[in-house]
Amino acid sequence: MAKPAQPALQRAAKAATTAGEAHASSNAPKEKPTAGEQRFEAYYAQQHLVPAPEFAKLLEALRKPLPITFRIFDATRDGTCARLEAEARALGATRLQAKGAWTFAGEARRELRAQGDKTRDGAL
Repeated sequence: MAKPAQPALQRAAKAATTAGEAHASSNAPKEKPTAGEQRFEAYYAQQHLVPAPEFAKLLEALRKPLPITFRIFDATRDGTCARLEAEARALGATRLQAKGAWTFAGEARRELRAQGDKTRDGAL
């Protein structure tokens, strides 16, 4: 018996993330900053982009993983875009203001996989 076709959005998402999986561990919290991170912090501390008391908050925000975002673009004009958008909604994605942009708001891929949601796991 033939395996059912994987939905297009899931195939595209899986292909797009395969290369990024090699770098998944680079987002993991580290015990101490690397030399590159120390140089980064020193450089931006000297720029005085934010007041000194808020610099630690800036660094903390920069260390947080980015949410999953993707675009749906329909160059075929055959209704594929509407089908993909419906599939994205079914997976729990939210449309963003930018044209064709979607997100799993506030969720990094690592966090979604840790939840063990098999419905969305195939798309990631």
